[in-house]
Amino acid sequence: MSIRTLSVALVSGIALAATQIPAVAAVDFVSKQTAGETSTSGLIGTKIQNDAGERIGDVNYLVLNEDGKISTIVIGVGGFLGVGEKNVGVPFDSVTRAVDKDGNLMLKLEATKEELSAAPAYEWSEKGTLQKAADSAKDAADSAAKTVSEKTEGMMEADESTSATGASDGTSGEMKKDMPEAKEVQDSGADTQ
Repeated sequence: MSIRTLSVALVSGIALAATQIPAVAAVDFVSKQTAGETSTSGLIGTKIQNDAGERIGDVNYLVLNEDGKISTIVIGVGGFLGVGEKNVGVPFDSVTRAVDKDGNLMLKLEATKEELSAAPAYEWSEKGTLQKAADSAKDAADSAAKTVSEKTEGMMEADESTSATGASDGTSGEMKKDMPEAKEVQDSGADTQ
C-alpha cells in the first residue's frame, strides 16, 4: 500500500467517523388525552370554590417542580376583572377537583375569602414571557431616552461653543471659518458675469 493510498484511507476514515450519527433513543408518543387528565390550559381560569359553595378565586398560574409535576396553584383573589387582584399560592395537593351543576370542572379549596385575602402575595423568582417582554421594552425605552439625552447635551454644548466664539449669525465657529471661502467663490462668480 502506498503512502498516498494510506493517507486517503485515513482521511476517509476520519471523515466517516465525524459524520456518523449516534443512535437516538426511542420516543413514546401520546396520541390522545386519557380519562382523568386535564391540560394546564384547561385549568387556567378555573373557578375555585370553598366547601360553603362561595367562589373564592380563579386559577391564574400553575407552578411546576423540577420533576415537571404541578407543585403550586396560584390563585387570583379579590379585585374586579383582574384589576387589583392579588396572587396567592397554595400547594396543588390542597385543591380537589370537582364538577359544578353544569358539568364544568371546578376546584375546591378549604379556605374563606378572608383567609385568602389575608394570605401573603405569591412572589416569583423567575421571569415569565410577559415580564421578559416588559423588561425588554423598558431597556429599549431607557436606551432611547439615553440617546436623546446625549444628543440634547451635544446640542447644548454646540450652542455654548457658538456663544464662546462670538458668532452672531447663528452659525458655529467652524462654519464661520468656512464662510470667507464661500464668499470668495460668490465674489469670483459675480466678477465673471
